[in-house]
Amino acid sequence: MPIYPDMQFRIAFSSMNTIQVTGVKDEAKHEHIMELIQSVWEDDSWLQTNDD
Repeated sequence: MPIYPDMQFRIAFSSMNTIQVTGVKDEAKHEHIMELIQSVWEDDSWLQTNDD
């Protein structure tokens, strides 16, 4: 079961890339989700490398 079942997010690529998170009314939950997304974005350990 999802932790945030009503959450939707959109990633837009253009001259300015953006991420929009909707469906979360609680600001603390929204901030937590944005922090999770940022940590995944900055952590490349889950990406496959040529050594794998």
